[in-house]
Amino acid sequence: MKISVKKGEILSINRTLDGLADGGIRFKYFVSRNKGLLSGEVESINAAIESKIPKFKEYLDARTEILKESIEFDDKGQPVTIHGNYQIKKEKADEFKSKMVGLEAEYKDTLTERSKEIEEHNKFLSEQVEIEVYQVQLNDVPDSLSQRDFDILCQLIVE
Repeated sequence: MKISVKKGEILSINRTLDGLADGGIRFKYFVSRNKGLLSGEVESINAAIESKIPKFKEYLDARTEILKESIEFDDKGQPVTIHGNYQIKKEKADEFKSKMVGLEAEYKDTLTERSKEIEEHNKFLSEQVEIEVYQVQLNDVPDSLSQRDFDILCQLIVE
């Protein structure tokens, strides 16, 4: 069956399908079949939204190095986050701010260019397209499916 969705929704559906493991054989078939149907479109979307600005990669690498020097890590060596933000070591806070201000000044033109690129990507991701999908019956959807995942996959579920 064909459905009309925004390109960004295709990426959300694909991410959701990638994270699913529970369900009976029909649901597993539904997941596998849709991953196959979406794979070409997902690859082309990801290629289109990848940054084409060479200096942006340099900026990200430099930013990553500053973060590695400045953030707290837990006992397992994983970065500590609070509300999705890295926790900066208190003793490194001023140095971190200073380095980030300098980095952002050094890459000001690149960051401006990246902002424009993101605007273009957002327009691209909001474009409607028709895609082929395989639908699944509601009674084949596992009860363990989260509300968030259900909402994303709702267009692919029939009563």
